[in-house]
Amino acid sequence: MKAVLITIASLLLLAIIVVGGWQLGWWMKSYSTSRNARIYQQSYGAQSANINEVESLIVTAKGISVQLADPNTPASETSALKAQQVAVTNEICSRALTITPPLPSTEAAFVAAHC
Repeated sequence: MKAVLITIASLLLLAIIVVGGWQLGWWMKSYSTSRNARIYQQSYGAQSANINEVESLIVTAKGISVQLADPNTPASETSALKAQQVAVTNEICSRALTITPPLPSTEAAFVAAHC
């Protein structure tokens, strides 16, 4: 009887160790994936891509401003252009927050004025 209880306890302990190790493996893999994602977001390539996207969006926002200032722009399009300008500016501000190196001066001035 004692041998049966020891065997059952040993199997139970082994099962706990196996399941615990399996869970620990998943936890470590999740941690590693999150760490790799953070490293990638701070990498030179990702930062350069974000800076390029901010530059492109600023050109778009300035183009919308030109359209809004143009007296030939139909009044029916003004509200849509203003909404588009707000959306583009919001995207610029959110992208600028992800950039860790200093922004180039032109982009930094735009972000300081509009965000």
